[in-house]
Amino acid sequence: MFDHIDISHFRAIKNLGLSELKQVNLLVGTNNSGKTSVLEAIELLATEGRYETLSQALYRRNEILPQGRGFNVRPSNFSMFHGYGPGPGSQATLTGRRSHQSALGVVVSIQDTQWPFQGSQPSLFDAAERQDKGLFDGTRRPDGEPRWDLVVQVRRGQSDPQETRHPLVPSSFKGRVPFPKEDDEGATLVFVTTSALSSHQIVRMFEKVVLTEVESLMLDALRIIEPGVVRLASIGSDNLRYDPGYRGGIVVNIKGLPPRLPISSMGEGIWRLLGLALALAHARGGVLLIDEIDTGLHYSVMEAMWKLIIETARRLNIQVFATTHSSDCWLSLAHVLEAQSVAQDKPSVSIQRIERGRDRTVAFCEEEIVLAAARHLEVR
Repeated sequence: MFDHIDISHFRAIKNLGLSELKQVNLLVGTNNSGKTSVLEAIELLATEGRYETLSQALYRRNEILPQGRGFNVRPSNFSMFHGYGPGPGSQATLTGRRSHQSALGVVVSIQDTQWPFQGSQPSLFDAAERQDKGLFDGTRRPDGEPRWDLVVQVRRGQSDPQETRHPLVPSSFKGRVPFPKEDDEGATLVFVTTSALSSHQIVRMFEKVVLTEVESLMLDALRIIEPGVVRLASIGSDNLRYDPGYRGGIVVNIKGLPPRLPISSMGEGIWRLLGLALALAHARGGVLLIDEIDTGLHYSVMEAMWKLIIETARRLNIQVFATTHSSDCWLSLAHVLEAQSVAQDKPSVSIQRIERGRDRTVAFCEEEIVLAAARHLEVR
């Protein structure tokens, strides 16, 4: 688990350090203070700049845009670097320290393309398409046509950095890219966005945990809202629509009601909690990122939600980073911490407040969170 993270020139963040990190960390701050940027920085750092992470991050921000059967990317749309205006020299630096382990560093930058291209990593563009259009022949750089690479350097401890390059084209050109891969095979990082998990993600994740020791997580989560839930089942993903708002693929059995109710009939809160439970199950031994954790949830269920997250994170060795704007959300967390303060195995929780103009977060430990709630102090 990370106990310290530094972020420099990444998205909305010029310089920011997070210290005294715990197993469960709640990020608070005003709008546009950089909370989501912190989650994305941790995502890149924890996955060591994987291609799948980069492509998914660009897709979520609409920096990769759908076009026909492929996708277009325009480097001029990038907001990955603080201050926008990307070009050769743009660079973001992410470093993290894990307990009893060496430091990990990831540097993402834009550089002029190496010609002839020597890279062996996946390109953010389909090379055959670019060659067909005469934009790239793999051996030379046409006069007057600059080319950029998105370069990722990863350093583990004192070892030499390992570098990968992902070719881009300038903003005046379009290049088709494959649909960003949802690669969770063996992944130990899950990112739950404000729009929740898609039907495809929900069904795929559910089918991987059904009849395993963590299947009970799904039922425990849904019973927070509907105590009568008996079991869940997947009806398969073959016919799921590619519609971000579609809530299908899972049916639920509830005492006293018809045996096969579509889970979409249960409301947004049920869907959100199912996604959180599945994300916890898939983040075993890794990192779970949740943007606006309270989305779709009534304040009355938040204490039960926090108990589920804290207990599961401890059981499955997960480090959780979540954001919120809600006072109900952090006060519910404070109530859970107060109730468990006498427990022999106390929860490991922090609140990290991000303030514009400050290069370090304001960290609150468990005791300070409880005290702030008791004295009606605002930590957001």
